[in-house]
Amino acid sequence: MLVLPTLPYGFSHHHLAFPGTLSLPADLLEKILLTLCQQLLSQGFKKLLLISWHGGHISIMHDVAYELKKTFHDRYIFYVPIIDSVFDKIKDLVAEPVYHADDLETSIMLALNQRVIMSKALKDGIAEVLNGYTYLDFKKTARVKIPVNVMEFSKSGVIGDPTRSSPEKGEKIIEIISDELAKILDKIANI
Repeated sequence: MLVLPTLPYGFSHHHLAFPGTLSLPADLLEKILLTLCQQLLSQGFKKLLLISWHGGHISIMHDVAYELKKTFHDRYIFYVPIIDSVFDKIKDLVAEPVYHADDLETSIMLALNQRVIMSKALKDGIAEVLNGYTYLDFKKTARVKIPVNVMEFSKSGVIGDPTRSSPEKGEKIIEIISDELAKILDKIANI
């Protein structure tokens, strides 16, 4: 099994109002992923799995997988939005809402020994509903979603409660994610 390095940039246009955010246009990210995956499949790889934690990448991964399948119809092309695949297993560990720079993500960063200044952590962000449709799908259950600009819901960029984060919680979450990925990879390996 070959594991490629993660891409350091992605599609985060909904965070661009916050200084330091860098974002690739969706079509450029799609071209980059498509090009890299086409090269791998052309070299003889039979199975390919795209993985992302970031919700902004779900539709991009779907489009890339679909385009690849049109050309490489004899190959197995998979994609997994990992947060969606583990959400039911971690939702009771973390404070709601779960969206960005929240208890979940901050706990993971603490467990990975990333620089987090907890004295600056603050609870922020609001949920909005328009005619029954969810702007921010905290529970990952909405059938109809509305694209958002995070600045509309949070002046800090935080949507959630990072004040309740801990490295121990992050370690549990990482273990759950790792176990889920191992199960997914085992299934793919046995196809």
